[in-house]
Amino acid sequence: MMTEASSRYSQNAFRVLGLPMAASSPEIQLRADEICVRGKLGKTCRYEYDFPWMGPLDRSEEAVRDAAQRLSDPLRRMREELGWFWVWGQTDQDALARLSKNDRAET
Repeated sequence: MMTEASSRYSQNAFRVLGLPMAASSPEIQLRADEICVRGKLGKTCRYEYDFPWMGPLDRSEEAVRDAAQRLSDPLRRMREELGWFWVWGQTDQDALARLSKNDRAET
C-alpha cells in the first residue's frame, strides 16, 4: 500500500516528467507536450529519472499536466524540489547514474 509520503516521492513532478531538478520552464513545457503527444499515439516514454524501483509511474495526460502545473508555481515547485534529488557534483551524478540502472547497493 502506498502512503501519502511514498506517493509524494513516486509521483514527484520531476519524476513524472523525467526531468532533473534544474529543468527550465521551457524544458518542462516541451517535455509535458512530448509525453502527452506520445501518449495519444499509444507510445510510452522512458527517461533517466523514471526509477522503476520507486513504484508505478502515472504518465496519463492529467498527471503530466498536473506535474507541469506544480512546477510552474514557485511554492509548489520548491516542495517538489525538496522531495527530489539534488545534484551538486560528480558524486551526486555518479549516484544518480547508479540509481537509474537500479543499482542501489551500498559502496
